[in-house]
Amino acid sequence: MKSFILARSPIPTVDKDQSLSNAVEIMEYEGLSALPVLDDGRFVGIVTVRDILSRIWGERVRMISLSSLYVSSVMKTDIPIVSLDSSLFEASELMIKHGLIAIPIINNGKHVGMIFEEDFPKLFLDSNADSSEFIIRNPRIVDIDSSLLNVRLLMLKENLRFIPVVKGERFVGVVRDFDIVTVLKFIQDKVSSQHRVSRVKSLRASDVMRSTKAYFYGYPPISVVAKLILDEGGLGAVALNEDNSVLGIVNVRIFIKMLLSWGFV
Repeated sequence: MKSFILARSPIPTVDKDQSLSNAVEIMEYEGLSALPVLDDGRFVGIVTVRDILSRIWGERVRMISLSSLYVSSVMKTDIPIVSLDSSLFEASELMIKHGLIAIPIINNGKHVGMIFEEDFPKLFLDSNADSSEFIIRNPRIVDIDSSLLNVRLLMLKENLRFIPVVKGERFVGVVRDFDIVTVLKFIQDKVSSQHRVSRVKSLRASDVMRSTKAYFYGYPPISVVAKLILDEGGLGAVALNEDNSVLGIVNVRIFIKMLLSWGFV
């Protein structure tokens, strides 16, 4: 199976000298978790939501507006790439090995598209496989009153892109990486420096949490779970016990790992 089967093309690009604020706005508008970065029209790397999440409230930049930071300050340049002739197996292996949420496709030296981990559930829409194989049990969860800064640190430390939120033991929603980026961007761009730190410290998971229909009970076919994730445009689904406590999660990355283990690509 060729890598372009899952490719998104064309993809908006940013120049390395554009502002980080502009890159976030493009990602939000287009619904993308990564963008190709160009230098005078030449592909030089990518910028991802994970890179921005790591940078956006760093100690050295929290008093600076994102419009004053350049894409080059967070972009990654030394990343693997694939071509139109590469197999999806090759792309999947590289994404898992290097911890990539997206991988660029280059043809004759030019960027022609990207493969995003969010799209891998599409390959399972006709699968009758038991979803129990895909569930990551005892995942990290956060309380609705958890500090947003602590949620951010947990995401960065454990390489998470979404976290279930609970009130008591009951599942009430999720926090996603881009949700945190957008609220911190707003504060860094709009709130005066003397009030910025106190404003951010006051934020809780409830301030950025979103409700989701991507949850399920029992062990439906993985096609059902894949559709839930895709319909919500999300990063995963939450497996619930009968009392609505969290049993586990199915994240988009597990679809890549299962493809590789099954040898379907």
